[in-house]
Amino acid sequence: MSSAGHIFDMIKRFGQNRALRASKRKKFKGDNRATIYSDIHNHDKATFKEFPKEQVSRAIDQIRQKFKTKRRMELIFSITVIGCIAILMVYTMVSTTDYSKKLPIEQDPFIPPIVWSGKKSDPMRVPFSPFFYAPNIGNTDYEGQLDQQYLLYDNDMVVFNTTNIHFFDGACNPIGKLLPKNGYISWMQVWSGKEGSDTGKMYYLLAEKDTDYDGIVTSNDRHFLYTSTLNGKELTRTTEEEIDYVQWRNEENKILLKFKRSQESKDSLYGIYNTETMEMIMTNSSIKWK
Repeated sequence: MSSAGHIFDMIKRFGQNRALRASKRKKFKGDNRATIYSDIHNHDKATFKEFPKEQVSRAIDQIRQKFKTKRRMELIFSITVIGCIAILMVYTMVSTTDYSKKLPIEQDPFIPPIVWSGKKSDPMRVPFSPFFYAPNIGNTDYEGQLDQQYLLYDNDMVVFNTTNIHFFDGACNPIGKLLPKNGYISWMQVWSGKEGSDTGKMYYLLAEKDTDYDGIVTSNDRHFLYTSTLNGKELTRTTEEEIDYVQWRNEENKILLKFKRSQESKDSLYGIYNTETMEMIMTNSSIKWK
């Protein structure tokens, strides 16, 4: 009897366990069996709306396109900022550089430059004389020339692209031009002459002829040392050799010249011209002025 009781008791527990199992029948629409054991009521459950695949793809494409556009605009902005900074740096460098000078001659920092308007109607005085002068810039030969300002230092009386010199008397009446036909004047300076005498002279480093046959006289043509009176008369060439560089020392009555020679040349490379005695001393040693 006791064994049979245990068997019936086991069979009863099996039945109870089967009753606890979830039914395999579809109690909801479709296969949704997620809330069989949930206490959440249907009106409290979250609902999700399904969208067509085409609409989802369009939304994703729009998001990607907006992202690409944003990246492109950021890149353009960065390039623009960098470009503006670069232009500002170049402008600062250019604006602080004086391009009115051609030759790298030493300048006394304590002597301020002369500011010239660039007009023949505003000539400048020739030092140690009653005369006036105005550089002719480029191939222009009219009254206004270029509408800008130029800086002229005490070691050079012409500006970049000077092709001729106009001279005027003490009342600023025209006297004439230095060259009958425009050339190219790279440097111009006045020797004051002996104290108490009227022996001052003008010195020039200039090219009169088109020696490279490009149809125009420029800084690339052969330059020679010339001299004239203080009113631009009696222009005379003082050297037969082409000159590459000039250094002015008026207080010593000397002009240091560097001749333009080939490396194979055995001739002297430098010359020291005495403005008082008008003599030239040739040398091959580099000259350092004291």
